Amino acid sequence: MPGKLPVEAISLINIKQAQVAYLSACCTAENPSPMLADESIHIACGFQLAGFSHILATLWESEDEACREVAVEFYRSLFNGQPDGGHRVVSAAFHFAVKRLRHRMLRQPIKWASFIHTGA
Repeated sequence: MPGKLPVEAISLINIKQAQVAYLSACCTAENPSPMLADESIHIACGFQLAGFSHILATLWESEDEACREVAVEFYRSLFNGQPDGGHRVVSAAFHFAVKRLRHRMLRQPIKWASFIHTGA
C-alpha cells in the first residue's frame, strides 16, 4: 500500500547489530485491527523482529510537546550515561525521561502513560 509502512515489511528486514528504534510517531505500539485484537502486531513489534534490541514507542496518539520532552530527556540521559552500561543504559534513560514527564503531569496520565519500551 502506498504511504503505509506495514509491519510485515519491517519484520522481513534483518538488521545486524541494531540497537535502538525510537518510534516518535502516533500509535507505534497500537494494533488497530479488530481482526487481530488478541495479537501483538504493531510497528514496534516489527522493529523487534527486524533485530532491534530496544524499541521505544507509544500505545496511543501522544501530545507533540510530551513526545518532544521525552525524546530530549531520553537522548540527554542516554548520552550522559555510562558507555559500558550495556542494555541497562537505554532502559534507564527512557525510564528517567518518562518518569520526569509523569512527575510534571501526574494528574494527566493520557500524556505520559502511552510511552513504552520493549526489547532487551
